[in-house]
Amino acid sequence: MQRNKSLTRTISFPDTSYEYLAHELQAATALASPEIQEAVPALVRALRPAVKQMQSQILLNLIEELQDAGIAHGLYVKTASDGLELAFEEPVALPDNDENLVRITLRIPETTRDAITAEISDSALSMNSWIVAATREKLARRHVSTNMSRRITGWSM
Repeated sequence: MQRNKSLTRTISFPDTSYEYLAHELQAATALASPEIQEAVPALVRALRPAVKQMQSQILLNLIEELQDAGIAHGLYVKTASDGLELAFEEPVALPDNDENLVRITLRIPETTRDAITAEISDSALSMNSWIVAATREKLARRHVSTNMSRRITGWSM
């Protein structure tokens, strides 16, 4: 694991897990027939998408558990050229002053209102405070990321 320091902090999980898998399969088949030993590289290539999916699912479960516990916000998983990255965006502090306030009326669906009410039921926040905090958090995340991200989908062997 490597840690990068920036506004967006990442922990990289390089593709060395496939080398480890190949090494373990070769060790397990050392006494097997030559045909089985020759099948190890093909088996590793076939298992690569499943291993990557398992790693991604583990990271997503970790993020979900941390966010449910209220420990961390701004965590996400990125696919990098050399593996997966667990990334954390540090929110940019927005001024929290009460001057220059604007009063608005917001019309939201009843289901959204009920979801917000359920979300804040265990806290001392009002719905207005929760909406302002959620808006600030969203705007802070928007200003943090300066990298252009690419999305690549598909299978590789």
